[in-house]
Amino acid sequence: MKTLPDLQQIEILILIVKHDSFRQAAKALNLSPPALTVAINHLEEKLGVRLLNRSTRSLSLTA
Repeated sequence: MKTLPDLQQIEILILIVKHDSFRQAAKALNLSPPALTVAINHLEEKLGVRLLNRSTRSLSLTA
């Protein structure tokens, strides 16, 4: 059985999508971009699904 995601991880995901940027979301949360990457990686691992398609220049939600 999968564990439920942490609400902070959900908040991070929402802000990343809202800002369309890890950097801007990190700034809004006063965290580092790598900290957000770790949180999203953990969330994706918990859910067993990839949530974001990301590269160095772009970011989009998966279908």
